[in-house]
This record gives sequence, C-alpha cells and structure tokens, in this order.
Amino acid sequence: MRRANVPDSPLKVRLRETSRRVLRLFGGRSSRDVEYDFAYRNIVGKQLRILDIGGCDSLLPLTFAKAGHSVTVCDFRPYPERHPNLTVIQGDFLENQLPPCSFDAIIMVSTMEHIGLGGYGAPERPDADFEVMRELRRILVDGGRVILTFPFNERERESYSQI
Repeated sequence: MRRANVPDSPLKVRLRETSRRVLRLFGGRSSRDVEYDFAYRNIVGKQLRILDIGGCDSLLPLTFAKAGHSVTVCDFRPYPERHPNLTVIQGDFLENQLPPCSFDAIIMVSTMEHIGLGGYGAPERPDADFEVMRELRRILVDGGRVILTFPFNERERESYSQI
C-alpha cells in the first residue's frame, strides 16, 4: 500500500492554516506552528534564493515568496499556489537538475522522515536520507542554511490507498 499521490486542496490547506491561527489565538500551538516559527526565525536576509522540499501542503513557500524571496518548491505532488517569485518543480528531488550553489537556504519542514520510504509516489530507496544530505550540500551556497524540522508532539496519521 502507498499513500495517495494527491495533495490537499488549496481550500483544505487554507482551512488548516486558519484553524492553526484560531488555536494560537486561544493560547494553543501545534507542532507545525513550532516548525514554521523555526523556519521564519532562520530565514535571515532579503531576497534570498530558497528551496522548500516537500512543501506541497504548506503556505510557507508562498509566504516567503510574498516577502520578496525567490522560492522554489520541490515535491512529488503539485504545489497549488502561484506567485511571480515562486517556481515549482514536481518530481523526485534526488533526480533534480539544479546547478551547484543555487540556494541560500533550504527548508525541509517535516519532510526528511518520509524520504526513501515510498510515500507520496516516491520510490523506496535505502539510504535516501544520506543521498539528500549530500545533494543539499551540493546545491547550497557556502554559508547557506538548511532548516530541517521533524514532528515531535503529535501522532502522525497517514491515509493509504491500494495501488
């Protein structure tokens, strides 16, 4: 069984973002809030070239694009948002054709734990996490930042479909 290769709808992503904001209004925080806050605090500088790997169901890339950064989203699933500062690469990050030293910052919010396991339409690959880290090093400028987060306070739920 594999996870369906279907992204959340733009409406579902926006509703999830709204519910996170309402939760914050009443003093609550989700694990995603903590991860996003970490990303916001660590994107330092103006007009950075940012790569978001696995950001298909997130408004984080759009937020950074609206702030003036040049953002690329790489995911197996399509990214539904559009903006002049936003580029989308739909496919396998490990098969990318990105030039060396092409990003100032790379964001992976709750992504690394999925790599190599065959979810989201990606192939199963032993040691894919190590391959990704080598590739990040290749495409990141000297002194650039990799912002890597993992879920930590709630149980992950996956929905699977038969293929």
